[in-house]
Parts: sequence; C-alpha cells; structure tokens
Amino acid sequence: MQSLKESIAYRVPMLVYPVWWDQFGYAARVAYYGLGLTGKLGKESPKAMKQKMEKLLVEGLFKTNLADFEAAISKKYTPGQIIETFESVMAKAVIV
Repeated sequence: MQSLKESIAYRVPMLVYPVWWDQFGYAARVAYYGLGLTGKLGKESPKAMKQKMEKLLVEGLFKTNLADFEAAISKKYTPGQIIETFESVMAKAVIV
C-alpha cells in the first residue's frame, strides 16, 4: 500500500506483481486506472518483464494517467483524507 501511494504521489508508473491477499486487488486497480501494468510472478519470462518495463518508461500515457489521478484526488481531498480514502477503498477491493 505504501509503495502505491508513493508511486502516485511522485507519478512513477508501476509494474505490480501481487503475491498474496490484498495485493491482487491493488494490482487490479493499478491496471484499471492505467497507473501501471501487472503480471504473474513466476509465470512471466524475463523478456516479458523487460517489455513491460520498457512500455512503462516509453509510453507517456502512464505518467499522464498518474498526473490526472493525483490531480483529481488532490482537488477533492486533503493529503490526510487522500490516504484514508485510498486505504479504505483499496482495502475493500481484494480480488483473488
């Protein structure tokens, strides 16, 4: 959770490989909002991982989505409210 919040705050596209519990829900939301890409740990080849990393670095859409996402939430909420709301919403979004 903390890494996701930091990535959004600093507008860093994410490559997320969930391992357990709530991480699957967080990964689904990262992909849904276009904040990064996801994968299945142990199921992807190094080549596929590299291609995803390159896509995150080259395509500006992820940074644009992060900037838009961060701007939208910062207009509506104070920093404390953003963290509280983000944690509340994401905690309910567990997908297994």
